[in-house]
Amino acid sequence: MRDLELRDLTDPRFQAVGTCQDMLHPGGEKFGDGKTVDFYRDMLPLKLGKDAAASFSLCHARSREPLIQAVEYHTSTEEAILPLDADIAMAFAPATAAGSAPLDRMTAYRIPRGTMVILKAGAWHSGPYVIGSAAVHILVALPERTYANDCVVRELGAAETLRIAGL
Repeated sequence: MRDLELRDLTDPRFQAVGTCQDMLHPGGEKFGDGKTVDFYRDMLPLKLGKDAAASFSLCHARSREPLIQAVEYHTSTEEAILPLDADIAMAFAPATAAGSAPLDRMTAYRIPRGTMVILKAGAWHSGPYVIGSAAVHILVALPERTYANDCVVRELGAAETLRIAGL
């Protein structure tokens, strides 16, 4: 079993798999007077591939042992992930040829509460692991029915299992 060191999203290697934005502390262009409502527009675009609309889902993750036993990717669409009430850890690797999971290139990242991550189409990723809390709610945006139509999952054998160190 290989341990993955937990990194911050500022690590330049994350740019190979996606982009991120702190949604709780926005900056930049906005509409509003700063007193009642501020609307920060177009903070983080989500390319939807051939589909025209995003579907927003909620993932309620609970604390568990940080062992990665499966990874997945979506061929034709990006995925938005926003932990709402706690930090999470996830492992990522760049897109590869169909089905060949680059386990030797998986890197674990801390995603702070309120920071939205957009994964590029084809980027391999694990499920979420809660940091410092019993549970977390995560907003996920994908085209409708992506889980049925565009989700390639690879179960990892015992010798391939990855562990996120320090959780």
